[in-house]
Amino acid sequence: MHKNAKIAHVKVIGENDSIIVPVGSKDKPVISDSIIQKWQNITDLLTQIFNVPASLIMKINENKINVFVSSSNEGNPYKKGDTESLEHGLYCETVIGNRLPLIVPNASKDPEWENNPDMKINMVSYCGLPISWVDGEIFGTLCVLDKKENNYSELYFNLMTLFKENIELDLKILQEKEGFERLNYEKELLLREIHHRVKNNFNTLLSLLRLQKKDMSNENIIDDLKTRIKTISLIHEKLSLSSDISNINLNKYINELVTTILDLCTITNIKFNLKIPEIAINNKEMLPLGLLINELTTNSLKHSFKNIAKPEIDIKITPINNGYFNLEYFDNGIGLPDDFNIKERGSLGMRLIQLLTKQLGGEIIIKTGKETSFKFKLKLK
Repeated sequence: MHKNAKIAHVKVIGENDSIIVPVGSKDKPVISDSIIQKWQNITDLLTQIFNVPASLIMKINENKINVFVSSSNEGNPYKKGDTESLEHGLYCETVIGNRLPLIVPNASKDPEWENNPDMKINMVSYCGLPISWVDGEIFGTLCVLDKKENNYSELYFNLMTLFKENIELDLKILQEKEGFERLNYEKELLLREIHHRVKNNFNTLLSLLRLQKKDMSNENIIDDLKTRIKTISLIHEKLSLSSDISNINLNKYINELVTTILDLCTITNIKFNLKIPEIAINNKEMLPLGLLINELTTNSLKHSFKNIAKPEIDIKITPINNGYFNLEYFDNGIGLPDDFNIKERGSLGMRLIQLLTKQLGGEIIIKTGKETSFKFKLKLK
């Protein structure tokens, strides 16, 4: 049953309380004209074979049941679109509530059915079967009614069962077709978003190249750009593999990012201590956050670990409130000088750290000296 299914209350003969049944949720497909015509042929054929005045396909909603298809023979008192409110003890309500076939040979001889609303138009006999969507929600019923007593032979009942199964197959095909179309539409949106992100992210890369074009002969600068390109490539990989580009697992992303940085690192014994929550972040925040962590770690790898026997980097992200998070970064390296001022430092890495923090709507607190640490308050959601 769909989580957004509507609920109908039906009166079942023999039960004191109403029975609750799930009926068509909002995402159910529209029944096409060609299928309606097919169902029309079914009801017309049943009327001729059974020699009865009415053959119907009924559809239930939250408050009413309506004639969805009605046989086109003369003398049929039911018209397409006719409605009846629920909890009145209709034949079809019992079929729907029990989800079982029902045969009433002669309601006038059965005290349980003598007040049935269809008796007002002298429909004294009934044979009906439930019709369901593939997910278990109730569509309605397939039924025939007669003005005279009718025991409906086993052959007739088996024929109705075949037609009911055929109708349910139509519903299944419709639902699966719409599901495929919805999936294709979502994939199209995903591809558009990925292309948009690729364009934006590589514009960022071009900006980095322009900032460093004077120093392109420096081998270290080339290595720095490699890690930034790898960081951006990881973003694209996460987007292309994710079924929901608006929710990327933060823990998995940061772990993969650190692994990527380590693959490019010449220090082989460095240890990363990560405390990252298992939460989802928006793809818009992935690039600046990834680049920020990349700048911090590559800065540590380049400058902090000279003569450090067991280099370590700690990265901790903690939710605060309203989509804000604390990012705490620490390494056990040689530290920054006491008079360090990030605003006065001209290196590209430090400028990028400031720009990326601003892009994430955040602020920086830096603790200098032997135990240097960076603490950021960032907007990640």
